[in-house]
Parts: sequence; C-alpha cells; structure tokens
Amino acid sequence: MTLRNVMLLTGLLFILSGCSINSTDNDIDNSKEYIKTDNYSKMINNGSNKNDELSSVKDSVETEKVDITNFEKIAQLNNGEELYYGYYETSYGKYIVIKRNSDIKVISKGFPSRPKVSPNGKMVAFIDDLDFEMIGNLFIYDTVSKNKIKLTNYNYKQENTVKALEWLDDDHILLIIGFGYGTITRGGDLYIYDLNKEELEKILDAGERREIVDVKVKEADLKLTIVVWTDDNYTEYEYIEKMVPIKELIKK
Repeated sequence: MTLRNVMLLTGLLFILSGCSINSTDNDIDNSKEYIKTDNYSKMINNGSNKNDELSSVKDSVETEKVDITNFEKIAQLNNGEELYYGYYETSYGKYIVIKRNSDIKVISKGFPSRPKVSPNGKMVAFIDDLDFEMIGNLFIYDTVSKNKIKLTNYNYKQENTVKALEWLDDDHILLIIGFGYGTITRGGDLYIYDLNKEELEKILDAGERREIVDVKVKEADLKLTIVVWTDDNYTEYEYIEKMVPIKELIKK
C-alpha cells in the first residue's frame, strides 16, 4: 500500500507512535539517480489552465485598524516599516501586518504562516493558508512596490499544497510541497522558486515512505528534517536529519 493510498482512505483512525530523531549520513541517497528534477516553464495564471502551479496575481495592501499590542515583532524592514505577526482577539485567526508610524496595513489574515524576511530585507514571504487540510500558496510582500503577490496557484481541485518555506538568498525561496489532505501526511518534496525567472523546480524527491518536513540553510548546506514511516500501515515513524551540500541540489 502506498502512502498516497493510505492518505486517501477515510474513516480510519491512526495512532502515531514511536517518534524519535536520528541523524546519519546514510539516510538519504544523494546520488543523481535519487534526485529527481522537474523543470517548470514560466506559467502565469490567467484562469485558463486549472493545472497551472504558478501565479503572478498582485494585490495592493490597505490600511486597517488593528490592535497589535500583543503581536510578535518579526523584523524591522529596510524601508523603515515594521513587520508583526499575531492573533487578533476580536477576529478569527492570525494576522500579518506592516506598521509605519501609526498606520497599520494588513498583509494577510486568517491562517497565514509566520512570515519570513529575505536576507536583504526587501521581501516578506509567507504561506496562506496554512492549517489542517487547507490548501496553501506562496505569497510575498514587496516593500518597494507595496504589493502582495501570489506566486503559486494550488487550489482544492489539486492535491498539493505549500507546507513550509525558507529563503535561500534574495532571489530564491525553498519550498516543501506535498499532499494536502489526510492525517498521515507531514511534509512533501523540496522545491525552489526563482523570483527573477518566476519558475518553480523540484530539486529533491523525498522518496517512498518519506516526506521532507523542514529545511534550514546552514552556510553551504541545507539541513533537512525528514519523516520516515517504518511499517506498512504508516502508523509508526521516526524523524531523521540530514545535511546536504547546496551545490549538489541547486545550480544557479
């Protein structure tokens, strides 16, 4: 039984147990045969192709009255704006807001992920929506143009969703994209989004019975956290960690 089939079964209750974290150099095969690369040509969303995975929809950001007293300050941006993230008590869900002096601009509200700022401080990236069985897409807020831009175009008719992100550099965002439904799935495969080319590319397939759940940039390496199911029913699993040289995965 494949992981996809297990996730599609309904009415089953799974008890997840046996969770541990290990680190070993033999956890992932970094050979060229293991790394599957899918290049996507530039696809701008015009509503005519429901299979498009990329988008370039731009929205302006409006000023709104929001009490951010208990919000977390994420960063001081290069243009003098301040980035905040938190739960708004008078509304349902979380907010990402930009503050300049007394003006508050809402970037996203509902179920956005915790925003992450590009190394040069000019872009803010986040996933919206990010919650159980919600389909999430990659967005950025451009501090120069003041626009919020939707970069991927997954929807409920498709199976995949963006689950995690990490800035590689000012021009590239690492994404974990995987199956969006069910109680079994934890992560997915590793992708990279090129902001200049507006292209999405898969750079690492997690493999059978595995999903990448987290990625961090550690100087010249990527630190991957991977969930590995150890039984046929996908009820037992462990987490492993792996350091992979960036140059082995990405050719700029």
